[in-house]
Amino acid sequence: FVYGGGPTIGVITPYYVRTSTGIGYNSVPFDPDKILPTDIVGDETRFYSLSKSSVAFGIHAKAGLAFEFGAFKSSIIGIEISVVTEAFTKKIILVSADQNTWIFFSPSFSFFLGFRN
Repeated sequence: FVYGGGPTIGVITPYYVRTSTGIGYNSVPFDPDKILPTDIVGDETRFYSLSKSSVAFGIHAKAGLAFEFGAFKSSIIGIEISVVTEAFTKKIILVSADQNTWIFFSPSFSFFLGFRN
Protein backbone atom coordinates (compact mmCIF):
# COMPACT_ATOMS: atom_id res chain seq x y z
CA PHE A 1 0.00 0.00 0.00
CA VAL A 2 1.37 3.44 -0.91
CA TYR A 3 0.10 6.86 0.08
CA GLY A 4 1.30 10.42 0.02
CA GLY A 5 0.28 14.03 -0.16
CA GLY A 6 1.48 17.57 -0.16
CA PRO A 7 1.14 21.01 -1.70
CA THR A 8 0.04 21.53 -5.31
CA ILE A 9 0.62 24.43 -7.65
CA GLY A 10 -1.75 24.59 -10.62
CA VAL A 11 -1.02 26.69 -13.69
CA ILE A 12 -4.30 27.99 -15.16
CA THR A 13 -3.94 28.80 -18.84
CA PRO A 14 -6.84 30.54 -20.59
CA TYR A 15 -7.98 29.21 -23.97
CA TYR A 16 -7.60 31.88 -26.65
CA VAL A 17 -9.31 31.77 -30.04
CA ARG A 18 -8.89 33.89 -33.16
CA THR A 19 -11.99 35.73 -34.30
CA SER A 20 -12.59 37.55 -37.53
CA THR A 21 -13.02 41.31 -37.31
CA GLY A 22 -13.75 41.87 -41.00
CA ILE A 23 -10.33 43.43 -41.67
CA GLY A 24 -8.13 41.03 -39.76
CA TYR A 25 -8.04 38.71 -36.78
CA ASN A 26 -8.38 39.28 -33.07
CA SER A 27 -7.16 36.98 -30.25
CA VAL A 28 -9.63 36.80 -27.36
CA PRO A 29 -10.22 34.41 -24.42
CA PHE A 30 -12.89 31.86 -25.30
CA ASP A 31 -16.26 32.61 -23.72
CA PRO A 32 -19.26 30.70 -25.15
CA ASP A 33 -21.64 33.41 -23.91
CA LYS A 34 -19.86 36.20 -25.85
CA ILE A 35 -18.41 34.51 -28.95
CA LEU A 36 -20.47 32.88 -31.67
CA PRO A 37 -19.03 29.67 -33.18
CA THR A 38 -19.27 31.23 -36.65
CA ASP A 39 -16.90 34.06 -35.59
CA ILE A 40 -14.08 31.64 -34.64
CA VAL A 41 -11.47 31.10 -37.36
CA GLY A 42 -8.94 29.15 -35.28
CA ASP A 43 -7.21 28.87 -31.95
CA GLU A 44 -4.09 30.58 -30.65
CA THR A 45 -0.84 28.80 -29.90
CA ARG A 46 -0.19 27.46 -26.40
CA PHE A 47 2.72 29.84 -25.96
CA TYR A 48 0.42 32.84 -26.50
CA SER A 49 -1.91 31.59 -23.75
CA LEU A 50 0.93 30.60 -21.44
CA SER A 51 2.04 34.22 -21.06
CA LYS A 52 -1.43 35.05 -19.69
CA SER A 53 -1.49 32.22 -17.11
CA SER A 54 -2.32 32.47 -13.43
CA VAL A 55 -1.52 30.21 -10.48
CA ALA A 56 -3.80 28.30 -8.09
CA PHE A 57 -2.49 26.76 -4.88
CA GLY A 58 -3.85 23.64 -3.25
CA ILE A 59 -3.15 20.23 -1.77
CA HIS A 60 -3.08 16.69 -3.15
CA ALA A 61 -3.43 13.19 -1.75
CA LYS A 62 -2.51 9.88 -3.38
CA ALA A 63 -3.38 6.32 -2.38
CA GLY A 64 -2.73 3.12 -4.24
CA LEU A 65 -1.11 -0.29 -4.52
CA ALA A 66 2.46 -1.04 -5.56
CA PHE A 67 3.74 -4.41 -6.76
CA GLU A 68 7.52 -4.87 -6.87
CA PHE A 69 9.31 -7.76 -8.51
CA GLY A 70 13.01 -8.50 -8.31
CA ALA A 71 14.70 -11.53 -9.82
CA PHE A 72 18.08 -10.38 -8.53
CA LYS A 73 19.06 -8.66 -5.29
CA SER A 74 20.34 -5.57 -7.08
CA SER A 75 17.51 -4.91 -9.59
CA ILE A 76 13.82 -4.17 -9.18
CA ILE A 77 10.81 -3.88 -11.51
CA GLY A 78 7.39 -2.76 -10.38
CA ILE A 79 4.03 -1.23 -11.12
CA GLU A 80 1.91 1.15 -9.12
CA ILE A 81 -1.81 1.77 -9.52
CA SER A 82 -3.23 4.70 -7.57
CA VAL A 83 -5.82 7.47 -7.35
CA VAL A 84 -4.84 11.12 -6.95
CA THR A 85 -7.14 13.79 -5.51
CA GLU A 86 -6.32 17.48 -5.85
CA ALA A 87 -8.14 20.38 -4.16
CA PHE A 88 -7.43 24.01 -5.04
CA THR A 89 -8.22 27.28 -3.27
CA LYS A 90 -10.45 28.45 -6.14
CA LYS A 91 -12.58 26.97 -8.92
CA ILE A 92 -10.72 26.06 -12.10
CA ILE A 93 -12.55 27.09 -15.27
CA LEU A 94 -12.57 24.34 -17.89
CA VAL A 95 -13.68 25.03 -21.45
CA SER A 96 -15.61 21.80 -21.93
CA ALA A 97 -17.24 21.63 -18.48
CA ASP A 98 -20.73 22.86 -17.67
CA GLN A 99 -19.92 23.07 -13.98
CA ASN A 100 -16.42 24.08 -12.95
CA THR A 101 -15.00 22.68 -9.73
CA TRP A 102 -12.06 23.00 -7.37
CA ILE A 103 -11.63 19.25 -6.63
CA PHE A 104 -10.21 16.84 -9.22
CA PHE A 105 -9.81 13.05 -9.20
CA SER A 106 -7.50 11.16 -11.53
CA PRO A 107 -6.27 7.57 -11.83
CA SER A 108 -2.53 6.99 -12.04
CA PHE A 109 -0.43 4.11 -13.36
CA SER A 110 3.37 3.88 -13.02
CA PHE A 111 5.86 1.37 -14.30
CA PHE A 112 9.32 1.57 -12.75
CA LEU A 113 12.60 -0.24 -12.93
CA GLY A 114 15.86 0.41 -11.15
CA PHE A 115 18.41 -0.79 -8.67
CA ARG A 116 18.29 -1.27 -4.93
CA ASN A 117 21.09 -1.13 -2.39
